[in-house]
Amino acid sequence: MRRRLEELLDKLDWALKMLDAFLVTRDPAAAKSAEAFEGLRSTIEASGRGRRRHLTQLATIDVSLRLDESPDRVLEIVRSQIQQFAQLEGLKCIDAWQEDLAPAFSIDGPPSGSTEVIVPAYVDEADGTLVKEGVARRTRRAEIEPLPETDTGEGE
Repeated sequence: MRRRLEELLDKLDWALKMLDAFLVTRDPAAAKSAEAFEGLRSTIEASGRGRRRHLTQLATIDVSLRLDESPDRVLEIVRSQIQQFAQLEGLKCIDAWQEDLAPAFSIDGPPSGSTEVIVPAYVDEADGTLVKEGVARRTRRAEIEPLPETDTGEGE
């Protein structure tokens, strides 16, 4: 009975949202409609700006790849540019192990031990959203074996 009531309430909530959307788009002169259309306009505008920024970044990287430099130097230049772009966009690269950031990684190996990052994780600094999961590997801690006793010949 309760489950059925919850389903009916969900359907009613959905129907009210659809009715609200219909009323907003039917009368663009209403204050609520103007607000909704302004939000849509600014979202579309921001999307265009983001796309242009991304195209500019790609063009910048392409120019760097065409430089008459050694492959190592070109790699260094492109890596630096990508790090600058990532910083401007608020993309944080996690390339050193931090236990509190473990959820950002797929972890291979035993459940405990020392952990090393194999592939960095990337997080949106604005809201902490995981952009790309990293990979880490745990290794067992090496057992320290006692040194064998040696006869030094002293004390005899």
